[in-house]
Amino acid sequence: MGSIFGIPGMLFWGTAASIPILIHLFARQRYKKVPWAAMEFLLRAFKKTRRRIRLEQLLLLLLRILAIILFVLALADPKFNPGAIVGGLGDVPREVVVVLDTSYSMALTESDGRTPMVRAKEQIKKLVGGLQQERGDTISLVFAGKPATLILKGVSDLNRVRTAIDEVEVGDGATDFIGAFRNCVAALDDLKEGAEVFLFSDLQKIGFSPPSDAVKTAGDEDPNAGKPQQLLASLVQEIRARKATLSVVAPTDVEPDNVAIVAVKKRSKAVVTGSPAAVTVTLRNFGRRPQGGVVRLFVDGASEPVDFRNIDAIAPGGLYSVDFRHVFRTRGSHYMEARFLSDGLEKDNRRGIALEVRRKISTLVVDGDPSPEPGESESFFFNAAMSPGGARETNTEFEVSIVQEVAFDGKELKAVDLLVLMDVALISARRAEEIQRFVEEGGGLLVFVGDKTQPEMLNQRLWKNGSGVLPAGLRVAAGEDMFMELPFQITRPDLGHPALQYFSDPAIAPWLTDATPIYRYYRLELPDDHPTTRVLAFIDRPKASLPSPEPLIAEKTTGKGRCILVATAGGDENWNGMQALPTYLLLVREMSYFLTRREARLENLAVGQSYERVLKSFVQEVVLSHDGEQLSVMKPLALEGDHGYELKTSALDKAGIYRLDLQRGSGEEIEGPNPIHVAVNVDPIEADLTRVGEEYIRASFGDAGVNFVSGVEDAVETAAANRDGRAWWWALLLGAAVLAIETALSQIFGLRARRTDS
Repeated sequence: MGSIFGIPGMLFWGTAASIPILIHLFARQRYKKVPWAAMEFLLRAFKKTRRRIRLEQLLLLLLRILAIILFVLALADPKFNPGAIVGGLGDVPREVVVVLDTSYSMALTESDGRTPMVRAKEQIKKLVGGLQQERGDTISLVFAGKPATLILKGVSDLNRVRTAIDEVEVGDGATDFIGAFRNCVAALDDLKEGAEVFLFSDLQKIGFSPPSDAVKTAGDEDPNAGKPQQLLASLVQEIRARKATLSVVAPTDVEPDNVAIVAVKKRSKAVVTGSPAAVTVTLRNFGRRPQGGVVRLFVDGASEPVDFRNIDAIAPGGLYSVDFRHVFRTRGSHYMEARFLSDGLEKDNRRGIALEVRRKISTLVVDGDPSPEPGESESFFFNAAMSPGGARETNTEFEVSIVQEVAFDGKELKAVDLLVLMDVALISARRAEEIQRFVEEGGGLLVFVGDKTQPEMLNQRLWKNGSGVLPAGLRVAAGEDMFMELPFQITRPDLGHPALQYFSDPAIAPWLTDATPIYRYYRLELPDDHPTTRVLAFIDRPKASLPSPEPLIAEKTTGKGRCILVATAGGDENWNGMQALPTYLLLVREMSYFLTRREARLENLAVGQSYERVLKSFVQEVVLSHDGEQLSVMKPLALEGDHGYELKTSALDKAGIYRLDLQRGSGEEIEGPNPIHVAVNVDPIEADLTRVGEEYIRASFGDAGVNFVSGVEDAVETAAANRDGRAWWWALLLGAAVLAIETALSQIFGLRARRTDS
């Protein structure tokens, strides 16, 4: 049976309650009886009031004794827990909510060989050991790793709880205290007031100050959405508003060192067979001392690396990048994985990238002004720029097919990566719909104008007043011929755009602007504030400028694909002089690389995202596996209008390489890669292991009454005090009130006695 007093030794001072009794006894006067006639009259009057006076004195004596007892009880710190008084009978059931951080940083191997997760599980088992199933104690369990999850809610079967704790594993997600506390509030809504909430975590700083976009959820009407610290503090206040105690159990005091691979990026603008695919691996030192190690590159799951780099030292807080190249010999879906072996946190030492390797970038050029004479056709210079080594060049990424406008309708677009329209006069309504679908599904469209261009046709079928694939409508042609004395020039290029980023080098930028004469162009009509349209360059005339620079190159994203419109010719020297300059080769290739990028297909994801893809051909089922283990079998859904088949997985919550095997009937071919590899990587933000202390946490929680304790024992004592309701303050207040009453009654009784004497 527990004591009902926090400081039972103070009860010794209860003996002071005898002081008023002793004073009363010693103060009684001793007297002799002396007969006196006048006194006989007074005695008869006194006998009438003696009983009242004795009662008054007895009342004052009891009040003085009670005041002393109350002050002693206040010093003894009473709990007033019925279970402590009667040995457990009628004891109040405990309702406990455990918030456990399952983010991947909890797997850090510390100097003693243990991890924060191991320590947290030991503490939770101690907590569960102090609960009593027969008393009706319950426990709820919330995981604070992304995605935050309420695992158990109000469970009284403690064996089930112990099993759940034993089975807990560190996840691959980052910390999500906001989601965890939301789940905690939901659990408390079904519990009685006075529940106990315990937070077990390595207390990373990033968990209390996540990026602002990490707290926004669909339909979130919280005024603090987008303000992580304020939202976190408001959730803690909601927990406290339910009369719950919140105890943060501190982890061990260590200064962990950690180097993480924070990015693996493709440097090659296109990945094709036979050409080196270049990737850059970037590492960051999150520790406080320089660290080095070895970075190895693995390809397609091979057991041995294809290359490696030694790193002597990365400065604290510094970034370090290394480049790798690898030649793929077969087309299809491939992947690379970089691994760094140096520290105790394995999960951020690996990072992969999935690549779709093509034999070539299939480019279909529609020539609206063909010519049998070399150099006279509209597509001649474009074809030369895409194959600078001539027709025998095998190391180029592009495979160019040229078709005349009259034969364009008969060409299939499914196998085309880039469609180029050069001075095209007519596009049928059916072909325009196919081009729209081609771009929406991820194709690239590049459009040049010229003498044969019909603005009304392009506007009606490809621009559609802003709803089509063209980024702008064509108005009228402007300018003169190639013999004009003062030609136009490209101005205000958007060098931050991927299609023009190559020209951001100060030594190369003048090639695009100062040295590129433009003689004729089409004035463009741009939609107002369209979020998917972007002007890449303008046109102006130096020394005799236009009223204002006019757009020359514009880009628009439609669905998963893009279109670039160049408001001048791509192969006619009467419209511009680009073809004779290196500018032309660089510009058309850079635009083509940009239009055929495959990042939009999302083969590279973060933990917790799902993979989506529209398959062009029918597939019976898709088998999803991870590390050789089959996870699920999916059936793609047919899209309306014969637009393909939608493939979408559930959230991929483990890092690593996933494989999707597309299965179709015997003898039937599947368009596109099979299998498909998807790289899922951890959030590098969780690799920052900087920990925070009590002061920072109290500030983050808005000083909402949080207990910061070193272990479960301290937290249980604090929570029990809150649950039992320590009454020292009330005992002190009641003692003061009793003294006040005693003083008032003494005054009243004294005045009455004086009036009686008089």
